[in-house]
Amino acid sequence: MLNFLHRTPFFRLLLPFVAGIVVFTAMPKVSLTAIFTLFGIAVICIFISFFVKNSKNQFAFRWVFGAGISILLLAAGYFLSFKKNEVSEFHFPNGKNIYELELTSAPIEKRNSFMVRAKVIGFQDSTRFKTTDGNVIIYIQKNDSAARLLYGDRLLVQAQFQPPQGALNPDAFDFGKYLRRQGISATAYITADYWKRTGANTNFSILRIADRSQKYLLNIYKKLGLEGNEYAVVAALVLGYQDEITPELTRAYSASGAVHILSVSGLHVAIVYGFLMFILGLFLKNQRWAKIVKSLLAIICLWSYAILTGMSPSVMRAAFMCSVVAAAMGFGRKSQILNSIFLSAFILLVANPNNLFNIGFQLSYAAVISIVIFAVPANNVLKTRNKALVFAVDIFIVSVAAQLGTAPFTIYYFHTFPTWFLLTNIIAIPLSTIIIYLAICTLALSAVPVLSTILASILKFLLIGLNGSIEFIFNLPISIIPVSVSFEQMWILVLAVGFAYIFYYSKKYLPALITLCCILSVFLINLKIKYQTINSQKVVVYSAQKNTHVSFIQGNENTVFTTDSVDIQTLAYNFWDNNKLQNPHFIGENGYFSDGFIEFRSKKFFILTNDFFNRKTTNSAPLNLDYLVVGALQKPRMEQLLTCFSPKNVVICDGVSNYYASDIEKICAAHKIPTYSVARQGALILNL
Repeated sequence: MLNFLHRTPFFRLLLPFVAGIVVFTAMPKVSLTAIFTLFGIAVICIFISFFVKNSKNQFAFRWVFGAGISILLLAAGYFLSFKKNEVSEFHFPNGKNIYELELTSAPIEKRNSFMVRAKVIGFQDSTRFKTTDGNVIIYIQKNDSAARLLYGDRLLVQAQFQPPQGALNPDAFDFGKYLRRQGISATAYITADYWKRTGANTNFSILRIADRSQKYLLNIYKKLGLEGNEYAVVAALVLGYQDEITPELTRAYSASGAVHILSVSGLHVAIVYGFLMFILGLFLKNQRWAKIVKSLLAIICLWSYAILTGMSPSVMRAAFMCSVVAAAMGFGRKSQILNSIFLSAFILLVANPNNLFNIGFQLSYAAVISIVIFAVPANNVLKTRNKALVFAVDIFIVSVAAQLGTAPFTIYYFHTFPTWFLLTNIIAIPLSTIIIYLAICTLALSAVPVLSTILASILKFLLIGLNGSIEFIFNLPISIIPVSVSFEQMWILVLAVGFAYIFYYSKKYLPALITLCCILSVFLINLKIKYQTINSQKVVVYSAQKNTHVSFIQGNENTVFTTDSVDIQTLAYNFWDNNKLQNPHFIGENGYFSDGFIEFRSKKFFILTNDFFNRKTTNSAPLNLDYLVVGALQKPRMEQLLTCFSPKNVVICDGVSNYYASDIEKICAAHKIPTYSVARQGALILNL
C-alpha cells in the first residue's frame, strides 16, 4: 500500500481535494470565513515544516507538511465548488423581460422545439438595459429560422426565465440539480414571435469552430447515404454527436453491455491515437528529433479531436493520458499510468468540481483504473502462446476488468446488469474499431467521389452488422438482470473492489476481511430495506403533467391507480425498485375502481379524473372523505364539489392548471380544508 502511495503522488493530492467537494455538497452553507481560516492553518503548517532544521525534530514533525497540503487542498476543493455553484444560482427578475443572449451550442431538435444553450449578456428593465451573466437553456418553437441558428448567434428574446425544476417524484432523476451542476441557472420556452436574431459573435472561438466543423463532417456522412440508426451510431462513435440516437437504440446497447461504445471515450481516443502513431510512423522514422515531432503532432491531433467531439470528461481524461504517454515516448521515458490517471482527474476537477458528479466521469475513471490494476495481473495468469487466442483473451480480460470497476455505478444508475456483456464486447469492440478506422478514412477521402462512395457502402454494411448483433444479443433470454443498490451500497461495493485489489498485491488477510465485510454489508442493507418495506403502508400521489397516478402500498404489494400505465412505470420504476416492491397491480378506470372511490387502511380516498361532478347536485349530506385527489388536467368547480364531498384534505395533482389550482386553494382556505400542491411540494407520500 505504501509503495502504491509513493508511486502515485497525485492520488494523495486528489483525495483531500475530492473530500472538499464532497463536504461542500453535504454542507454548502459553511461560511467563507471558516474556509479562509483553513487556508491560514494550512499555510502555517507548511511554513512550520520548512523552519524545522533539527534532524530529530524533522522526523517528529514530518507529518506537518503533508497535513498542511491536505488541509489546503480540502479548503480549495470546497472553495472552488462554492464559486462554481455560485454561477448557477437563479438571479433573474420575475415576469417577462427582454434579454440579449449569445448561443453557446447549436440547436438540438426536440419533438416540438429546438433546445439551445446560451449565455445571458443583459436584459431590459423598465428604465434601462442592465448587463448580467449566467448560462441558460432555451426551448425555441420549431420553424425554419430556428433551425438555421448557429453557435455564437446573438438573439433578442422576450421570456420569463424559471429556475431548473428539481425532482418531484421519490428517487427520480433530479434534472434541476443536473442542470445546476452543468452551470445552467434558468430555462425558458420562447414562441416563434418572441425572438429575433441580431447578429453573431465574430471573435475567435475554438468551440465555435469545433461546433461548425462537427456539423460539416456530419453532413458528409449524410451526403454519402448514411441514415437512420447507421448514421446515429457512426456520428456517436466518431464525432461524439448523440442527438440522433433513439431511446430504443440506447436501451438495446445498454442492456447488451455496449452502451460505452455510443459515447466517445478512452477506447475511441486510444484507437485514434494508435491510428495517428501508425500514419506518422510512415513518414517519421526512429531518430530522436523524429520521435519528438511525432509525439508533438500526435498530441496536437488528439486535442483537436477532443475539441471536435465536445470535450466530455472521458475524452479529456483519455486525451490527457495519451498525451502523457506520447510525450514520454518522445523523450524516451516511461510514464506511470495510474499517476497520469489521477493527475488528469485532478486537473479536470480543478477546472470544474462538478465533474465529480458526472456519470460519464465516474464510469470512465472506474473503467480505466479497474483495467490498469486488474488486467495486467490477469494477463500474467492467462498467458497463451496461441496467437489466434491472444486477441480474444485480451478482450475477455479487459471486458471483465472494466465491468468489475463500473458494476457498482451501472447497477446504481441503471438498475440492471448486462448478462451477455462478454459476448457483446467480443463482437462489438473489434467491429467498432474497424468502423472507426473506416469512418475516418471515409471523411479523409470524401473529396474522391467513387472511392468515398465505396467506403461509405462498406461502412454502412458494417454498421448494420454492429446494430444487428447488438439487437440479437439484446433479445437473448435473460439479457439483463434487474438489480438495484442504494447510494451507500454503491460506495461500499467500490470499497470492496479497492480492498480486493489491495489484497491481491499485499497477500494480507486484513484487506480480504474488509472486502468480505463490505459485501456482507451490502446484503445486510438489502435485508434492512426489505424489512422496512414489509412493515410499511403508504399512499403515494405522483407528479405527472398529463396523467394521474396513485400507489397504494401495503408491505411489498403495490396497487396502482393510473390513467397511463406506461407513464407511471417511467416515473416510479426507481422508487419501486429501490424499495423492493413487487410488480405493480394496475387498477384503471375500467376495473372495480371505476367509480373513483377506494378505502385503504381505514382511510377514504376519492380520485377525480373526469368532470362528472361538475354537473352533479345532491340534496343529501356530502360524503365524508379523508382525501380528495384532484387529478391532472381537471377543471373542477370546487364549490359544487364540496356539496358532494366533505374532505379532510385536498390533494391537487401536478397537471391541474395554475388558475384552477389557485381557485381550489382559495375555496378550501375559506372552508378551512388543508390543501397539498404536488406541483409545488412534490409527490405526496402518506405513511399510514
